[in-house]
Amino acid sequence: SSPSGACAASTSNTCVVTMSQARSITANFVAPVGAKGPGGGTVFYASPTAFTETGAPCGSNCHNLEVAPAGWYPGSSPDPQLIWCNNTNSITTSLNGGSGYANTAAINAGGCGSNTAASAAAAYAGNSYKDWFLPSLDEFPGFSVGQVVGSGGEYWSSSQNSGFAVCCADTTTALTVTDWQGYTGPTWLTKTQNAYLRPIRAF
Repeated sequence: SSPSGACAASTSNTCVVTMSQARSITANFVAPVGAKGPGGGTVFYASPTAFTETGAPCGSNCHNLEVAPAGWYPGSSPDPQLIWCNNTNSITTSLNGGSGYANTAAINAGGCGSNTAASAAAAYAGNSYKDWFLPSLDEFPGFSVGQVVGSGGEYWSSSQNSGFAVCCADTTTALTVTDWQGYTGPTWLTKTQNAYLRPIRAF
């Protein structure tokens, strides 16, 4: 994490503080990209500065995003294909980073049914963590850093535009870091189409 206070000038992994008075010390540990996350997935985003994932347990003190491992969904390898929602329910979501958790909760509260991308993402409990969600559109870049993620084809985000849901990429091959570096925008799919999904979580 970024040092502050008495440790603001520190550039190493250690910092000596002279205890001339009562002090409060908080240590925030940031997992590096490519590391195994606490949920058993792979860390694809690491920030020394805290960010907010609205509604998630880490709240305004999140530092990492991890993506669930291949085979996370029983019977599907590496990922399942499900619909986003029906076409009669209008769900208010955001495309912004830090909104994936809240988007997923809104989809699941919006009457979309149980056999949807958001319900599958929220039901996942990797390493007993129950705070997984569909990424928002802005949480997609870097999704597959350090590994190959995906079955090839479209993957759902939790972001919706009008009557369409936002899909992260449209490719005929597995999603690699090179694909993401060249990512320029979303593919728009109707909500009743099937697309792949892979949940993420913030910590």
